[in-house]
Amino acid sequence: MVTSNPLSAMFGRSPFQPLLAHIVKANECADQLLPFFEATLVGDWDTAAELRENVTRLEHDADTLKTELRLNLPNTMFLPVSRSDLLDLISVQDKIANKVRDITGIMLGRKMRVPNELAEPMRDYMRTSVACVGQSPPSA
Repeated sequence: MVTSNPLSAMFGRSPFQPLLAHIVKANECADQLLPFFEATLVGDWDTAAELRENVTRLEHDADTLKTELRLNLPNTMFLPVSRSDLLDLISVQDKIANKVRDITGIMLGRKMRVPNELAEPMRDYMRTSVACVGQSPPSA
């Protein structure tokens, strides 16, 4: 039985749980980048392809969450933050998953091998980048 509570209708649902679910999914996507990179370094393209499939699935899940959030974002004037700020934030979060998908797609499609001299600096850069993404969702 659905009840129509006027206060609930006025204040709407909180957008923060769906926003959190989206960044967690984007973080899961970013977590696939280092194992993917390690697989490409040793030329294990089968493992790289499996990780790329995981990235694609996670990115699609993130897109689904983004779409649901945008469609269900309350239009009330009682949102605790600006609606445009929430939409901007979800777009920035979505770029994380999209970039991981792009990187894995290009590297796998070209069977790109990183020269040994660049492997360690790139590994450090990716670790730092993934760690930055990992700072966004609250730890459980």
